[in-house]
Amino acid sequence: MSATAFIASEVTPVAATTTQLGSLSIILVPLDQKTITVTPPASNSPGAWSISLDNPALATVNGLSLTLLTVGSGQLTFTQAASGAYNSASRATVFRITPGTPVLGAWLPMSAALSTGQYKITPPTSTSSGLWTYTLTNNFFNGYPIASIAGNVVTLLDGGTVTINATQQSTSTYLSASTTNTLQITALKPVVGAFSDITVSGDSVGTFNLKAPTSTSPGPWQFTSSTPSVASVSGTLVTPNGVGTTIITAHQLSMSGYQSTTLTMNLTITATAPTVGSLTPISYTLGAIPNNTLPISAPTSNSTGAWVYTVADPTIATVNGSLLVILKAGSTTVSAKQNPAGSFGYSATLTTPLVVSQKAVITPLPNLSQVVGDPAIEIAPPVTQSTGTWTLSSSDSTVAAVNGLEITVGNAGSAVITLTQAAQGTWLANSTTFTVSVIGLVPTIGILSPLVLTASDLPTSIINPTSNSSGAWSYTVGNPSIAKIVSGKLVPVAAGVTTLSGVQKPAGKYGQSNTVKTTITIKAAPVVTPTPTPTATPKPTVTPTPSVTPTPKPTKIPVVPTVTVKAVGRTLTISATNGVVVAYINGKMAKIGKNLVKPGKDLVVIEFQSRIIYSKVFTIK
Repeated sequence: MSATAFIASEVTPVAATTTQLGSLSIILVPLDQKTITVTPPASNSPGAWSISLDNPALATVNGLSLTLLTVGSGQLTFTQAASGAYNSASRATVFRITPGTPVLGAWLPMSAALSTGQYKITPPTSTSSGLWTYTLTNNFFNGYPIASIAGNVVTLLDGGTVTINATQQSTSTYLSASTTNTLQITALKPVVGAFSDITVSGDSVGTFNLKAPTSTSPGPWQFTSSTPSVASVSGTLVTPNGVGTTIITAHQLSMSGYQSTTLTMNLTITATAPTVGSLTPISYTLGAIPNNTLPISAPTSNSTGAWVYTVADPTIATVNGSLLVILKAGSTTVSAKQNPAGSFGYSATLTTPLVVSQKAVITPLPNLSQVVGDPAIEIAPPVTQSTGTWTLSSSDSTVAAVNGLEITVGNAGSAVITLTQAAQGTWLANSTTFTVSVIGLVPTIGILSPLVLTASDLPTSIINPTSNSSGAWSYTVGNPSIAKIVSGKLVPVAAGVTTLSGVQKPAGKYGQSNTVKTTITIKAAPVVTPTPTPTATPKPTVTPTPSVTPTPKPTKIPVVPTVTVKAVGRTLTISATNGVVVAYINGKMAKIGKNLVKPGKDLVVIEFQSRIIYSKVFTIK
């Protein structure tokens, strides 16, 4: 039975296996590749491959290789022969031959003499037969062309080196190509003379002619002006049009084998300088004006030109137009220059000192209360930003005398103490005040004797109690309907009994006394006539009491003194009228009158009632 099966298998026909081919991409190849070998698609069959091209004009076929003939497109078919159980199969793709890239030969730099006039360009060798075109770059020297080109002929205009750009046009079989080269145009270099700067007054000339520089070249000269508003040029004729400086360019054209040359010079057109005044010195105290911005007073001038201001040290102040913006204290200078206007030119530069001062903040000191006989008091000044020295002064040295920073208590009373810090550097002098109240000793006083008067008695002087103080006595009556004090005397008013109180006021080292009291008895006046006349008792009432305390006169507003400071040589003379002032030179107290100072910049500050009324810097030579 197994033999029968073996025989049956031998005679049964075998079914063919299907050949499976992979995909193909479009084949693109440039013509200048000449020969290519193509790769067939993937296959599960070992069968041999062959190729065929539907357009034999494109390429010749040899096995799997193709020899390229021309640009074009066709269909390339891959065929795999049957092999064993695998059947034959084929697959086609697009086969396209694109134009090639030309191969250019060497193109060496070129050179020609200016005197030859023209130069014909020979292009580099190329595998393409495309036509050549040319352009020029880097073709200017001092603003003038070196050469021009028409076709392949370069016209030589001047000496120098120009870049030639060559482009080969595309053909049916080759793409476009390009390359560059240089053409050096050799020429003689002319020897030229000087072309010097010129300054002329616009008021003195209308027009004038330029003189061309000397040159070994016969080439003509051309002149131009960079700023026609200052001066314009036509040929060699110059016409001044305004005040300022322009650049005159002299260009000599190439000729007779000489290259061109260019020279420049500055032509300055001046005008009459304006007549200007001085720039006022500026002294300022930091914080005196909101935002520390103050206007600059322009000097007088017969020109309408705008003023331009600068500050030597911009960390102290800056300028915004005609406004000075103060930044910090210090000393520097402000400069001013007036721009041209009309027939006037620039002014001379004016300079003035700028001194910015500041006042240190002094913390107020508390008032003091002392007793006669207390030991001396040492004052500790507050800490400030300034390092100026401190001094004390007293409004009443009999109450509080000062010595350095020490206060010695004297008599009873009250004194205003002024603590002053002297100027130092850019820190101005400043001060603060406080009060020292001195309580006196209690005086030893005797008794106040009782008084007995008659209603008809004349005003009577009061006998003061004994006392070791020299203070004045002050008396009051308990019941003024019985007796009154008028002009220091006791005046009987009506019968009755009341009290008399006395107090001794402070004097010297003694303070106010204790109050002493006694009684006042006013008896009725004796009956002299049937009609008693109380001796004009009402008149003693003499209500001239207001005359005892006269109405105070209105306080006059102090008039600010007039201050004058003059500098002659090394002497600063300070004078003041209509008031007492305190003067300082460079932070040190000065005298009213003549002060000998050292050469340099000296700051004079004058105060009236602790307020600065004058501040100016003098330059002493």
